[in-house]
Amino acid sequence: MSATRIWVLRARAAPNAVVFRRGPAKEVLVLRWDTARDTFEEGQWLKGRIFEQRCDLSPSGERLVYFAAKHKGTHPTYTAVSRPPWLTALALWDGFGTWGGGGLFANEDRLELNARSVGAPVEGGLAPRLRVEPFGGYPGQGEDDPISHVRLLRDGWMLASPGVVHRNERLDPFEARVAGALTKLVWHYDPPRVYRRVQPAKPGAILEMRLHGVHEVNGPWYAVEHAVLDSSGRERVSLGRSDWADFDGLGHLLFARDG
Repeated sequence: MSATRIWVLRARAAPNAVVFRRGPAKEVLVLRWDTARDTFEEGQWLKGRIFEQRCDLSPSGERLVYFAAKHKGTHPTYTAVSRPPWLTALALWDGFGTWGGGGLFANEDRLELNARSVGAPVEGGLAPRLRVEPFGGYPGQGEDDPISHVRLLRDGWMLASPGVVHRNERLDPFEARVAGALTKLVWHYDPPRVYRRVQPAKPGAILEMRLHGVHEVNGPWYAVEHAVLDSSGRERVSLGRSDWADFDGLGHLLFARDG
């Protein structure tokens, strides 16, 4: 299985997107994607980890909030606001390990920060019109969830089935290679957790995302499949194991698989 992963954040009010290209495991490249012209601008590498599911773009795509971990230096983990495809922090808040962190843009000038403290940043400063508020009722809580779930619902996805999560005992790499697919996952969903999104240009098509598990030994952190359904819910196209998929504003199917 490819060690490279590609994951995309799309701006919701402009033809802009950010591509996170991870691989090797401790390096991430950020690119800016003009989806109208289908052009890419290569940005900055980070020697560390960006937790993509806790990131967000402002509606115009001109601001990126991201949560990163280097596990060393002055800021071992932190949340920052930058101008993509660059990671230079315009404002930075310290993290508390990998718990909490990240945030969502409620609008172009309002950031909801998932941090215990939403005061002045420890580095940089806020743009004059940018307001920072706590995310949810208990800011600084959770890992990728609840930010990823809230962002999906905001962007037009619907939770079709919450699934049921089960925990497996951690296997060593050799055991995982000879085990079945479900036992290679530290947490597996049976039945899977399912989100659906209707194609905006052609409401008869539905994109389905199925989360089968989390933390796959010798595999991706999320074991996800995508498929396209018709309006009656019958599967028409299977994308199989894939890292990311979405419809663009014109109804085109976009997806990333195998790096």
